[in-house]
Amino acid sequence: MTPKARLLAQEGGKEANYKVNSGFSSAHRRVNFPVPMLEEAVKKERITQDRSHAVDAALVRIMKSRKSMSLLDLRLDVVTLM
Repeated sequence: MTPKARLLAQEGGKEANYKVNSGFSSAHRRVNFPVPMLEEAVKKERITQDRSHAVDAALVRIMKSRKSMSLLDLRLDVVTLM
């Protein structure tokens, strides 16, 4: 996502150095800054989401094959299946 207001100018490649864009001017009094998402937060969120889908799929497979079982046995089967 590219912001419309360029208050900071980026110098360099992957190791980004920023400097204030002295040529910036705006008719608006308020400027919104996009909040960058940290890669680590995105990775953790993705891993959590993938795990929840895998657990749900394991539960469905086990319950389809066995039709009824106790909760303790179900938990044990899900952990051993994963």
